[in-house]
Amino acid sequence: MNEDLTEAIALGHDLGHTPFGHAGEETLAKLLPGGFSHYEQSLRVVEKIEWEGKGLNLTYEVRDGIFKHSKGRGEILDDEKQNMPVTLEGQVARVSDIIAYVNHDIDDARRAEVIKEKDIPSYLIQVLGEWHASRIDRMVEDVVDASLKANLEKIAMSEKIEKAITDLRDFLYEKVYFNPQARPEIEKAEKIITDLYEYVLKNPEDYI
Repeated sequence: MNEDLTEAIALGHDLGHTPFGHAGEETLAKLLPGGFSHYEQSLRVVEKIEWEGKGLNLTYEVRDGIFKHSKGRGEILDDEKQNMPVTLEGQVARVSDIIAYVNHDIDDARRAEVIKEKDIPSYLIQVLGEWHASRIDRMVEDVVDASLKANLEKIAMSEKIEKAITDLRDFLYEKVYFNPQARPEIEKAEKIITDLYEYVLKNPEDYI
């Protein structure tokens, strides 16, 4: 494994995220004629925006890994050829991303009292563990075991753990990211993004 390649992909994969997280991305996706995806924007940042429009001259493998990291509510380990990172390093970055964000977001939501311990489906706690460290250990150990069983031809997960992580992510979308209690804040975010978009559209000479 090339650690430098893995690190470069990991550092670049979220450069295209919008302000206000999921709400910001969904708002831009509605406003822009061709839609908006943060992973496409991440690639655009490193290819066309950085270094005064010249791009960063990154290798194909880095750019591929940035573009093909985990994508919202899609399959965690989508192994369709067009969606699979071409390198194991890119696949490591992809699975690390989902492991990191579901764990951190669950903990953040509990600390903010958006959810309570009893809200988390009990089977997810049984399968993945109750606490941050135990969940990460369980997920990482499973990835290592499953990938070795696949002879390192790809970075893999067992069906049991992949389903549990998918269900945990879907729980976060329902109870945290788009929680009805957060609707007033989501509407504020939507208005800010929309107002900025419309202003730039009317005054492009100020930004080009």
